[in-house]
This record gives sequence, C-alpha cells and structure tokens, in this order.
Amino acid sequence: MSMEQIGIILSRVQNGENVSLDEDIIKQVVNNLSFECQDYVKLASASTKALSPKVSLSLFNSFQQKDEKAEIAYLYLLLEYEMMEQVKEFLDANPENDFKKLKLFYELKQTHSTYKLQDIMDIDSLCDDA
Repeated sequence: MSMEQIGIILSRVQNGENVSLDEDIIKQVVNNLSFECQDYVKLASASTKALSPKVSLSLFNSFQQKDEKAEIAYLYLLLEYEMMEQVKEFLDANPENDFKKLKLFYELKQTHSTYKLQDIMDIDSLCDDA
C-alpha cells in the first residue's frame, strides 16, 4: 500500500464508511510505510471512528514511544477523549516540545470549556508548530 492509498482509506473512514480498519491493519501500515506527523494525525483521527478509545490510545501510545513524529497524534487523541490528567502528564513529561496549539487547547479545556478541538482549529494544521 502507498501513502496515497492510505489517504483514500482514511478519507472513507472519516466519511463514515466501514472499511474494516482494525488495530492489526494499522500496525502493519505504520510498520511498512514512512509516516510523518500529519500522517499520524490523520490516522489518529480516523481511528476515533474505527476503533474503541482504549485500542486507539494504546496503539498511538506505542507509536509515539517509537517515533516522536507520532507524539502530536497521541496528544490529539488524549484531548479528543478528554483525558485531561493524561494530557497534563504528557505535557509535563515533554517540556522540550512545544505542542503550542494543543497546549492552548488544553488550557482552554481547563476553564471547563465545552469546545471540541475541531471546533476551534483545523487538525490538519496541528503539525505546523511541531
């Protein structure tokens, strides 16, 4: 599979189609292709529709431990699932990384805001300040 084909599959998942995207397929794709930050974010976003939160978080936690390009995708998932304690722990453990946009969103959520990440920023731009 090429990155272009993966992009098509992820678009279909985002549009609500069932394409049998599961944990094993995602692992295989990530292991066989060279992913950049934005690729991980798109995959993470699609995983929220195709996988359970537990599986998505576990998968992207393992990716970010092996490849720092996956850190923003993992942080995105933590914020998407509103796991604020884990977000704080992640940000505290990674002070050398900026994650500016996601830090700002985290601070907004600390004010008990009901906004979703997609309400105030384009997830395609999350890697721009990485």
